[in-house]
Amino acid sequence: MKENYEFKKDIAEGGLTHIHTEMSKDAILRLDEIGEYVAGYLKSEYFVVSDHLTSPHKEQRRSESEVREKIEEMLNKVDRYNKSRNRPKCISGIEANIISGAIDIPDVLLEKIDFVIASRHFPWGNEGPSKIAENLISAMRNPNVDVIGHIDRYVNTHIDWDSVFRTAETTNTFIEIGFDISPAQEILRMMSKYKILYTLGLDFHTFQGLKRRMPIDSEVITDFAEAKKIEKSRTPEGAELRREYLRESVGFGVLKKLIHLIKQLEANGISTDSIVNTLKLNDFLTLIKKPKRQRTL
Repeated sequence: MKENYEFKKDIAEGGLTHIHTEMSKDAILRLDEIGEYVAGYLKSEYFVVSDHLTSPHKEQRRSESEVREKIEEMLNKVDRYNKSRNRPKCISGIEANIISGAIDIPDVLLEKIDFVIASRHFPWGNEGPSKIAENLISAMRNPNVDVIGHIDRYVNTHIDWDSVFRTAETTNTFIEIGFDISPAQEILRMMSKYKILYTLGLDFHTFQGLKRRMPIDSEVITDFAEAKKIEKSRTPEGAELRREYLRESVGFGVLKKLIHLIKQLEANGISTDSIVNTLKLNDFLTLIKKPKRQRTL
């Protein structure tokens, strides 16, 4: 077990991707709280914020001007955070929606952001297997999309995964392996046949969400009704409890999950050498600033 934790430490010291802040409607942490957790417990050099600044629900869609304002707000928060401390560095990001093959944020806005995740969030209408694959492939061909998030979530049927992963290889689009729900072993084995780069995505929203997804043993907070109050509390006492919970229970759950996840990937032929957020900060930034067609490890 000691060797496993040392192995984990080497990987965690890269960075975390797919973290939601209070700018996502259903998330609860501020940038400074995330920074304390990432630096203090995992010793990571950087993290990528990936907020929902748009909604896949038609009745909640924002206009382009509203989305522009949200993106500018996010970029300003990231800039202020980075000016207030040296490490860990916060990298600007967003989780956009794949809707009918298109990204729900215009390219002119995506170009402003360092790291763009595109994800399907709901099974749309009468989407059949061919349409699901077509939509994923279309998103990968967008030069501003860096990674496809939780790729097989909401896919309740077999699709042409070979075409999807071949496109990921030819477009150099990263595929996210989720801490919460990683792809099925059959899909992992298919991925391993292609020269694909991956991210390990935390997709952290709330304590309760992480509790459902990870093996967290908490002596700090066992009553999740109380946890919900703490999540929303902006008092000094609430902030201190959130920090303690992140450090003592969420952190431990992430470590255990990471060990399990790495073993699962290697058992299915995927090397940790192909995981981009194991890179140190400067190497990670150099990679994502290149045009997609030039990205290799």
